[in-house]
Amino acid sequence: MKQLAKPTKTSCFLFPRMKLHCPFVTNHNIWKRNKLLNDSLYMYRRRYYFLQASTSGKVRQHVNPLTPYFQKPITIHRGWNKQVYRDATKPLLIDLGSGKGWFCLRYAEAHPDWNVLGLEIREVLVQRALNWVQQRQLTNLHYLFCNINVSLERILENTVDCKVLRVAIQFPDPHFKRRHQKRRLVTDELVQTLYKYLPSEGQVFVQTDVEQVYYAAIEKFQNNNFLMLPCDSRPWTNIPTEREICCENKARTIYRAIFCKKSNAA
Repeated sequence: MKQLAKPTKTSCFLFPRMKLHCPFVTNHNIWKRNKLLNDSLYMYRRRYYFLQASTSGKVRQHVNPLTPYFQKPITIHRGWNKQVYRDATKPLLIDLGSGKGWFCLRYAEAHPDWNVLGLEIREVLVQRALNWVQQRQLTNLHYLFCNINVSLERILENTVDCKVLRVAIQFPDPHFKRRHQKRRLVTDELVQTLYKYLPSEGQVFVQTDVEQVYYAAIEKFQNNNFLMLPCDSRPWTNIPTEREICCENKARTIYRAIFCKKSNAA
C-alpha cells in the first residue's frame, strides 16, 4: 500500500502570514492550488483596474462621428434653455467640442452675466461635467451630449429668448488622414448653420495649433458669408483651455481667428 504524504502546513497565496493546515496535500497539488489562486487573483486585478479606469474618467480621445450611433439628432424641445438656466435672457456662449468641460466651467464662474453651453460627442465627459454643475450649483452652465454636425441646428432653432453672441471652436480634432478629413468639425453645413442663427453682433472664435486646420477653417468661413476680423496672438478670453496651456508650455504656435457676418462687418 502506497504511503500517503504527511499533512503539511502551507501559507495562503493571498494571505502569506496565514498558515493553512492541508492534510494529504502533495507538492503537485500545492502547485496546482497556487496556480489556480494566482490565475484568480490575476483576473481579479484585471477587473479591478478596469473598473478604476472606467470610473476615473479615462475615455477614448477620438470617436468616429460618422458611425450610425452618432448620426441620430438630439431630442430637444423648444425653450429648453428656460429650464436649464435661471435667467435664459442672458447672452449665450456655445463651446463646440467642450471636451472635459473645464473651459466652460471656468468661464461660467468668471462671467455670471453669461450663460454657457458645452456641446460634446463623448457622453462620459458630458455626464461628469454635469455632475460638476450640480456640485457647484451653477445656474448659468449646461452641457449636452450630441454630434455637433448633426444636432447644432436643432439646438439653435429651439433656443428662445436669448442671443448666441459667442461661439468657440477650440483645438478641434485635426483628422490628419485624407480619408478622415470628412470627420472634421468645421464643415460648410456647420458654418451655414452658424450664419443662419447668429445675430449680426455674434462672433465665432477659432483657435488651433495645427496650421492646416486653421487655414481650412478660414476657407470655410470666408466662403460662407463670414468676414475674418483682425485678431492678434493674444487669447480671446482670460480663460485658457487645457490644450492652450499645454501648447504655451511647449512653445507651440497657436493660430487664432475671429469671424463675424459680412452684413455686420460691412
